[in-house]
Amino acid sequence: MPEVPKRFYALIAHQIHLYGIPPPQLFNCDEKGITMGRTARGHNVRGNSNRESATALETTSAAGNVLPPFWWYTDLPEEEASFAVQANATMDVELGIAYMADHLDKHTAAAAATAC
Repeated sequence: MPEVPKRFYALIAHQIHLYGIPPPQLFNCDEKGITMGRTARGHNVRGNSNRESATALETTSAAGNVLPPFWWYTDLPEEEASFAVQANATMDVELGIAYMADHLDKHTAAAAATAC
């Protein structure tokens, strides 16, 4: 492994140990944008176009707990889940705060309370 990633992961491991962060409180998030549309052959879900777009943020803890996806759209669909409307398909500070306050905390508060 190259030196910079080694130092990065060593620093992360040190901080986890220093602050005693248990695996249920360590999270990884991955954002994936998709574009939805309709073609002559039926529904089409693919990347980058000027059609309706949606973005999903998937979150998993180091303990293996998988949260429901957090979605945001260019227009709000009528489904039960966590949704946000964003003019573009990128995560910004306000949307990140909304994700943490309205979605992450909702789905992790009980596990975090028992992990301490």
